[in-house]
Amino acid sequence: MDKRIFGMIRKIGELLSRNLILKRKLPKQFGSLPIFVSPDAGLRYWKLNMSHRHNHEIYKVVKDLINEGNVIWDIGGSVGIFAFPAIYKAGKNGYCLIVEADTFMQSVLKKSIDSNLDYKIKLLPVAISENVGFAEFNIAEASRSMNFLSFSSGSSQSGGIRTSITVPTFNLDFLLTIFPHPNFVKIDVEGAEISVLQGATKMMEEIRPLIFIEVFQHIALDIQAILKKFNYEFVDARTYQGITHTTEDYICIPKEKYQEIIRNLNVSNV
Repeated sequence: MDKRIFGMIRKIGELLSRNLILKRKLPKQFGSLPIFVSPDAGLRYWKLNMSHRHNHEIYKVVKDLINEGNVIWDIGGSVGIFAFPAIYKAGKNGYCLIVEADTFMQSVLKKSIDSNLDYKIKLLPVAISENVGFAEFNIAEASRSMNFLSFSSGSSQSGGIRTSITVPTFNLDFLLTIFPHPNFVKIDVEGAEISVLQGATKMMEEIRPLIFIEVFQHIALDIQAILKKFNYEFVDARTYQGITHTTEDYICIPKEKYQEIIRNLNVSNV
């Protein structure tokens, strides 16, 4: 198909998807939990099947690294495609804090939370940076999953800015004073990852959770330097092997836990 025609069809699909909310079910391995999604966060959510390729890495990480009773922080929750499989794996003794700044995505998440009241899930409607204050938050033209704070780069696939809103910002160290301390933190904030980590020094020094983080290539060296400063090792989330120049998602492991966790991952994935 001609690229221009494909682009036009995609644009029409994105426009028709705006502000729609659809009910789906997670795969059986996550209890077929009900989850609400929006194609405004990705056209793939028109599909009934929640096992599509884009989610495979997330499901794999949840299966391999979330344990019964874990406390999970999901920074940049979007529709909850990480949070709800993770809380299922953590079980009814687990806890999941979902942080999401987009008011529409908050409404989607609230519907999923209300449909899974057996689990401990808390929605925090703020953005995360290194500072406590306020910031401009850009709603992406193409997909709300690519929303980004104005001081960050955002994704090249965001398609521009639909609108901007002012949102409160907190840092992760401040959240430690309010919420249960995490065993596992997922960070997907479309280019603001450096700022998030710079506001998480106490968390990385003292709490030492596993971290699952998206990394844009132009800030990869800076991310690596911060992780190394706090004695974290990191591997490719797809392979659990060393990172390469194409690695987009890191699993970051405290150095003192690295050998044991990698050994267990290699055994479980044989």
